[in-house]
Amino acid sequence: MRQIFAGFSKVLAVVLAMVVLAACAGGGGTGGSSVTVPGMTTATVTGSITGGTFAAFDATTGMAMGSVAASADLSGGKSFSLPLPAGRTYKFYIIENDGTASARVFPVYWGATNKFAVLAITAVDLGFISTVTGVAQSGNDPTKASGVTGSGEDKTIPGALAGSAFAVSDLAGSWNVQQITAGTGAGWQSSMVSIDASGTAAAASYESSAGSGTTPSVTYSIYPSGVVTFPGGTGTGFRGIMTKDKSMIVGTISPAGGDYAMIVMCRGGATYGQADLQGTWSLGQLITGASPAWTHGYATIDASGTMSITGETRSSGSGSTPAATLTIDATGSVASNAWTSFSGVLSQDKNLMVAVATNPDGTFSLMTLTRTGGASFAAGDLVGIWRTDWLSAGNGPNTPYYGSALFASDGLVNDAYGDIAATMTSIQLSSVAQADYALTVALSSTGYASFKNTDYFGAMSIAKNLMVGIWTESNGSPSLYVFVK
Repeated sequence: MRQIFAGFSKVLAVVLAMVVLAACAGGGGTGGSSVTVPGMTTATVTGSITGGTFAAFDATTGMAMGSVAASADLSGGKSFSLPLPAGRTYKFYIIENDGTASARVFPVYWGATNKFAVLAITAVDLGFISTVTGVAQSGNDPTKASGVTGSGEDKTIPGALAGSAFAVSDLAGSWNVQQITAGTGAGWQSSMVSIDASGTAAAASYESSAGSGTTPSVTYSIYPSGVVTFPGGTGTGFRGIMTKDKSMIVGTISPAGGDYAMIVMCRGGATYGQADLQGTWSLGQLITGASPAWTHGYATIDASGTMSITGETRSSGSGSTPAATLTIDATGSVASNAWTSFSGVLSQDKNLMVAVATNPDGTFSLMTLTRTGGASFAAGDLVGIWRTDWLSAGNGPNTPYYGSALFASDGLVNDAYGDIAATMTSIQLSSVAQADYALTVALSSTGYASFKNTDYFGAMSIAKNLMVGIWTESNGSPSLYVFVK
């Protein structure tokens, strides 16, 4: 149903082309698909996307040739139609969150081709363009249109988009890596990884719930959209997303058959002091191992590092996070006196803490503390497209898994309380596609988020480009969700 509008535009463009050709034939012209008539040299490009802007650039000069924001169509999707001069070679782009600090650039491909020569008056229907991977993949082959040929690949980004695009150099630096695993190999791992300008990370020592060891050397890749990958484990390896400030990478991997893990990487380089821990925080915690669970609540850390938790809720209905004193060193590494094994890190902006630990009962935790206070929030802060990753810890007969999706909202009010509509779309559960999931979302003035008719509890970052929360899946599995705009 996504193609109703696109199909209509294609038929209309073809009819116009036939009228032009008939006029040429009547005037003694030669006819044919490459005929040109003053004022009638336009090719029409159509398609549909989750949301954002469709833009076309001259592949030779890098000149912007036109752009259009996708709008709602009769099928409930978002479609676009863009007229372009024939006789040029183009590169197409999808820009999500266009015009904001969170803009992301996705080059449009058909297979391995992202340059298309449009040599005639024609209609090019790209179909539904998916941005699930690091690039945008056209649902239809553009070269099936009359007068259109593929012209290979060109990875260079036009100057007008370069400021919003990521490059491999953005990976360079030292990263504090925290990993929590669910499944038969449940546990945690913490390491400091150094990535060079080519994306290669040398072997590094790590500490884990099972002891110490050495990580293998791997080469990271990053797409202009900020999607990060590296090989390893089972399946497709690691896939995650870099935040727009380039200080954090969040993603998932299957390290071994039947095991699923979430990885959070925080860039090093800032200088920290004990005062950076002081304040109010939203607590979210995913517990893996023999007794999977989640917990959430409100945390206060005083000047001495003492953390007090109030309003704590656990999916298991019992237990509590131990009282703790947290300390931080100059590199941002956080330690605690309440766990025998604990490794934490504070983000560069000092508004998110991520820690892994072995609990007294032998289970394992990934703890997040999202700073609250210092900003006022409104429903409009949810508008846009967010890349979403989560880890489900499993529960009883339910096995663990990881997931990814796009969280998209136009900010349309969905109920009498001013809550807004959103959709989880392009959902993948352990790489298996799932149907879209509609949501009604409430965001408090203090940044706490909830999804109507679910137990989701989350908090938005002060920068309004990150949201972390917990959620019980329909099969009872506790999950930790991270949304990156």
